[in-house]
Amino acid sequence: MDKMPVYVKLDDDSSVRNLIPDLLGLIASAKATIQKIKDLSKEEESKAEQWKANSETILAKLDIAKAGLEGPGAI
Repeated sequence: MDKMPVYVKLDDDSSVRNLIPDLLGLIASAKATIQKIKDLSKEEESKAEQWKANSETILAKLDIAKAGLEGPGAI
């Protein structure tokens, strides 16, 4: 089925003209919100990577400590 344009006859287009700035404002607000969400997502991803690296460092140090306690002469 081919898409055909739809035409709507407006008897009074002033209401549509008044609505357009409001719609543009809402769209701009939505775009700003989406950008904030993207920025927060990037920040959270960065923090998650830091936490992962820190936990790996801690695990490596604990493995060294455990090996030292289990090494020669351990009780």
